[in-house]
Amino acid sequence: MALLEGIDENPLPDSLEIILSGNSRKLGDLEKLANDIRALPNVQDVEYAQKWLSRFTGVYNLFQVTGLVLAAIFFIATLLIVANTIRLIMYTRRKEIEIMRIVGADEAFIKYPLYIESLLQGFFGGATGLLLLYISYAMTMSKVEQDAMFSFFEIKFIPATFLLGIVGCSMIIGWMGCLFSIRKFLKF
Repeated sequence: MALLEGIDENPLPDSLEIILSGNSRKLGDLEKLANDIRALPNVQDVEYAQKWLSRFTGVYNLFQVTGLVLAAIFFIATLLIVANTIRLIMYTRRKEIEIMRIVGADEAFIKYPLYIESLLQGFFGGATGLLLLYISYAMTMSKVEQDAMFSFFEIKFIPATFLLGIVGCSMIIGWMGCLFSIRKFLKF
């Protein structure tokens, strides 16, 4: 203890570590809190990794924009694939459609079975894709242990409301593809 003999008081400054609650973890809230703490008496400095947080927020925003762009590309690609598939179905059934027109079927009698078929294909396609995704998730999570590597976050599967949204969107894509195909093919 010979090193500390000549020191009368603590040479290190006092410090206070603040942990934020879950509802105030935005960068703007953090900056406001840091400014409020700086304004307190006897506070000399406030450190909260501002540069790192702003870079992380920039990367996070980039991922969000990239995700939206990829979602739009996949939406358009899926819509075109569905539209072309329905167009091929109508092309193979063109003789049936002509016979129905000759017999006197109105446009609703011809269109609605195609709409129902496209909605069902969208539903089963979305549900099958999500089922395969869940099976992959379950197989992966059975092999991964929640040890120190994953201790700071919990890995969960997609929430049920989001799953219903995905299936609903796949049905809407099927219906829209059918709508575009019917407009071009049948020309009512």
